[in-house]
Amino acid sequence: MAAYDAERSDPTPWRRRDTTGCVAASSKLDARRTEIVGDHVCLCCGIGPAAASALQGALEVHLCNEEDASGMGMFLHPDLAVRVCMQCHEHLHAPYGPSVMEEMFSQRPQCPECERPQAIRLVGGMPPGPPPPGTIAAGCDLVDDGSEAPDYRCGNCGHEWALAPAEEGYEPSWPGMLEWVLDSLTGKPLGFLFELGPFDHVDDEQDGEIICAQIQVLDDDVLLLRRSKDVLGHLMLADYSAAGAVLDQWYFDTHFDDCTDGYLFSRDLDLIAEACVAWFRDNWGETRSVDEIGCSCRFPDTLLPTPDPTD
Repeated sequence: MAAYDAERSDPTPWRRRDTTGCVAASSKLDARRTEIVGDHVCLCCGIGPAAASALQGALEVHLCNEEDASGMGMFLHPDLAVRVCMQCHEHLHAPYGPSVMEEMFSQRPQCPECERPQAIRLVGGMPPGPPPPGTIAAGCDLVDDGSEAPDYRCGNCGHEWALAPAEEGYEPSWPGMLEWVLDSLTGKPLGFLFELGPFDHVDDEQDGEIICAQIQVLDDDVLLLRRSKDVLGHLMLADYSAAGAVLDQWYFDTHFDDCTDGYLFSRDLDLIAEACVAWFRDNWGETRSVDEIGCSCRFPDTLLPTPDPTD
């Protein structure tokens, strides 16, 4: 019973794949000899550190092998490493797991011509330093025929294509979803409600888990994020005050009956958006596409109509 009580009060950290050796080794690297590729985001999926922090993790360092270095077009530096999130790190350590570039390409769209998963991202302009593996600086050439500038180039056949023209919304990827969530929440009024979940969900017609999230604008620029594996209802709040709430800290109590996986108060829009995207990425399932996630928006109702100034 003592061991049981100790486990309840201080659970043993659990991971699906053992990356502890890699993490421990990276802490001993000689900074003068180590080349770490990637800076502020996971090199494989593009998720940033705010999401990792919100999920009680952090971007980790993965030590590369010869196959990784060759795939990135780099010689095997004495201590070549990349920054990755916890989930991608676990994938890289799976038995017969992918290389770094294979993991990266698996999270990008296939080429519409040859259908190979080797999409190299094209970035306009001239970045201040060399772009990371899997990305090419496309320069400042302008497209003057009315078509969209290409977003990707196939590493197999060389075909270039624009994946997300302005009239069609955002790129169906986790970074694209992050941009979508940020834009959807920017400048919204008090009481605004933004919900995410399966786009084809019909109430009472689907069994099992329903991965969803809900973000509501509260008073004093505070946002409330609720995560659940069940359908979230609409809160009937007495007011929108967040007084007394601890910001940037997860609550895992049962205060909301429909909220199965915690809620978070924060004024940090980036933190809220990245935590929301990471929730879906880590629970959506490897066989489901990002573009199967739908949303709904609800603006607060006004009690009385706005007076007509001409009356």
